[in-house]
Amino acid sequence: MSFPILLDDTSTYPVSNAYGLTNVPTVFWIGTSGKIEISSVGWSRKDYEAIGARMAEARNIPPALLIQVQEKIDDFRFG
Repeated sequence: MSFPILLDDTSTYPVSNAYGLTNVPTVFWIGTSGKIEISSVGWSRKDYEAIGARMAEARNIPPALLIQVQEKIDDFRFG
């Protein structure tokens, strides 16, 4: 991954507990205003593609293909 990722302390999960997170993965796109613009719980192809598009837009580059055509990955799977 080429963007900042924050990982919780796996012995006590202080951040997850503070935000009430119960499932992994839980991913957020936080806009330049500091507000959460996209939140995704579990695996959602649509959400990850939206986050990928926002990353590309922020860097002014074309979006990367996150999932290859030959990959057999569900569109949604709860965490």
